[in-house]
Parts: sequence; structure tokens; C-alpha cells
Amino acid sequence: MQDMDQLISRKMMSFRIIHIAMVMGSVVYGIVILAIHNLSQLPPFIEDEGLLEQIGYMSIFFVVIMGLSAGMLRKKLLASARSAVPADEADAARYLGRYITYLIIVWMVIESISVVGVVYFLMSGKIIYPLTLVAIAVVLKIVHRPKREELEGLVGRY
Repeated sequence: MQDMDQLISRKMMSFRIIHIAMVMGSVVYGIVILAIHNLSQLPPFIEDEGLLEQIGYMSIFFVVIMGLSAGMLRKKLLASARSAVPADEADAARYLGRYITYLIIVWMVIESISVVGVVYFLMSGKIIYPLTLVAIAVVLKIVHRPKREELEGLVGRY
């Protein structure tokens, strides 16, 4: 059991480092948007305000769908049938791999929200929607951080 605790502790350190890098990636998107906005006034690619408003509504819909899908992915990827292998012979590495796979898939789904914000900024030249989308992505990544309890529960079920 102590071996399992040490393994989980080592893996959680790795998961947390990856998580911090992913969160900081979204923060960098926000910094780049601010820098481009302040240093050079980009002309908008789309000047039709009605079209930009529709794209803004579509991006809000996209954020809601991605946020909900991140929550559903948590349930889908972490729930599984009990292993046929006896508990004392269970392969803990398989379950650790399943957990990191879940985390990376969810973080990539959330990362797409930041990318939509950057694209919207490049299309419109406006700064409010893009920074809001980047902030939402950062918050969702913080909510979906690696949790020791989840990993212990996943390994403990097998």
C-alpha cells in the first residue's frame, strides 16, 4: 500500500506540473491579446457589426457546449467496469494512464475556448469577448485540475 501511495504522489507531482503549464498557456494567450491590442491597432477582418454579434453569440454557445462536455467527459472517462483481474494483481499504471488521458483530453477541450477567443480577437479587433473567453478557459482548467482523491478512488476501485 505504501508503494501505491508513493507512486500516486510522484504521478500527482507530474500531473500538477502539466496542469500549471496548461493554465499558463491560456494566460499567455490573454497577455498576447493585450500586447497586440495595446502595441498595434489591428484593423478588424470583419467590419460588419451584425456578423460580429452573431459570431459572439456563437462563441458563447461554443463555451457552454465545451464546458458541459468537459464535465461529461469526466464521468465517461473515469467511470468503467470493475477489472476482471484480482485487486492484488491490478495494474496501477493502467489506471494512472487512464487518469492522465482524461486530464489531457479535458484540458484540450477547454483549450479550444482560448483559441476561439484569439480567433475572435483577430477577426474583430475587439478585446472584451476574447479576454472573457480566455478567462473562462483559465477558470475551467483550474476547476478540472488533477485531484488526488479522484486518482486514489480510481486506483482503489480495482
